[in-house]
This record gives sequence, C-alpha cells and structure tokens, in this order.
Amino acid sequence: MDVDYLGKSDAGRYIAIVHCKVIAFARKRNVQNVIKNIRLAKKLGARHVILPPFFNTGPVVGIDGVSEETCKKFFELTSDKTTKIIAALARLERVNIIVSGFLEKAGAYHYVSSLFINYEGKLLAKRRKLVVSSREIANGIKTGKSIDLFKIKGLAIGVVIDDEVYYPEIARVYRVLGASAVVASINPLYVNHLTLSHILKTRAEENSMPLIVPGSVLYVSNSFKGLVSSMIYRCDGSKIYEYGGLEQKLILVPLENIIGDIKSNNDFESLTHVGRIYFKVLKDLGKVAFTAENRDV
Repeated sequence: MDVDYLGKSDAGRYIAIVHCKVIAFARKRNVQNVIKNIRLAKKLGARHVILPPFFNTGPVVGIDGVSEETCKKFFELTSDKTTKIIAALARLERVNIIVSGFLEKAGAYHYVSSLFINYEGKLLAKRRKLVVSSREIANGIKTGKSIDLFKIKGLAIGVVIDDEVYYPEIARVYRVLGASAVVASINPLYVNHLTLSHILKTRAEENSMPLIVPGSVLYVSNSFKGLVSSMIYRCDGSKIYEYGGLEQKLILVPLENIIGDIKSNNDFESLTHVGRIYFKVLKDLGKVAFTAENRDV
C-alpha cells in the first residue's frame, strides 16, 4: 500500500483518505480490504479516516443490467454486519470513521446515506441523501429530510453525496452551521472529471471552506468500470492534492493543513434575506404548478 503524507502534523493529528479498489457485489472482500487500510492509517498516526462511497458493495444501483430486486439485496440496516465490523474496528483502533456513502435500509425504506462512527464505536450521526437521481428513484430510494454535521472535539464535517455537489445551497448550509470542511462523496460511475473539478473548486471558494474527495476505483466482474480521483481543495479553491491512479493509496493530511485557514463567515444576514426570497419564489412556483395541474384535470 502506497502512502502519501501531505506534511507533518506538529500535534500528531492526521485525517486519512482511503483511495481504494471497490469490487461491485463483493462485500466480504471489500470490507476486508478496508479493514487493512484503517489499521494502517491508525498505525501511521491517523485520528480520522474517510472511506470512499459504497466501499462495501460498489454503486450497485448505477450499474446497467442490475434489477431493482438484486440492488436491494445489497442495502443494509446500520445494525447489520458491515456497520458492526467498522464500529468494532473504530473502537479497537480508536479512530473516528466517516463512511461517505452507504446503501442503507431502514424498515421498508431505502436510502443513500453517510455515517459517522466515533472512536468508541458509536454511530454518532447519519445523514441521508437529499437529492436523488432518476435512476435512484426508479430503484425505490427515498430522499433524506435533514442536513447534519458530523462533530467531534472541535472538528465539524459536512458530507455532500454525489448529485448534491451540484446544489450550492447544501454546501452553504454547512458553512452557516460552522463546518470545518466538507467531504464530497462521488459515485465513480458517469463522472465528468473536468466538470466535477470546476464544481468542487467553486464550492470550496464560494464558501471559503476546505473540501475533500475520497476517491475509488470501481471494478465489475474484474473489469474496470469507473474512477474518482482523491482530491483536496483549500478554502481559496486551490487544489493542493490529486491522485487518480488505479493503485490503492492512503493519503494522510495534517488536520491543521485542512482547517487552519478557514475565514470567518459574516454574511448571515444577507444569507437569511436571500433565503427568504428563495423560499418565496419556490413557494409561488409550487402554487403555479399546482394550479396548472388542476386546470388540466
């Protein structure tokens, strides 16, 4: 396993980004691979570990030719085996783990979620994707209802999941809530890397907030199917790191390098005013759509 250190932490506090291979449908093999990465990250000084999206199953919902019935076999309760294994490892290694994307089952409902498991092995927080794609809707995935920060000991992380990166309001809400940084969980299927790079730079710069992308390499039946680069952006939108290789890599970043230059956010009143206008416009558009719909009946 190759390792990149992006500087030395005087306080010995590192965030580890796991850039790894994910084999679709191979849950056991994927989980074993991630266990090795987490253990190595801790050995090298990491206090926080960020896992790539769908690290255990791959993005099965986005793979062509896979039925809804088959897809749903790979959704799990947060009390099922995968989360239990990661929670036990977090407790054993004393690291905080962010699962940036997870196929979650909750009763009869299905979600794309992100999870935060602390160093005691507790699932401290969970956030479900707000913006679901047409493919996800067709596979019965529901929308989330809230935006929550993952908080622990002075560190506050927001996660935007895939399509959400194209909605600037979500990243701005995290900024208002006081996020230290945002993790962008990007599905390796159907990625336009040039467009994505521009969007990520903009999200970081417009909110003066660091942005981290945990990358992954996707294989389906031993065939390469997609890649997302691991990337880190500073508050000013400058990209300070990118790795887009096919080989696995562990990236260790001093925590102070990520959150050390966050600027104060003094535009609360302006945002509140714009938010009210925005809500009014959407409400009025909803009324127009409702009226037109009833006129056609």
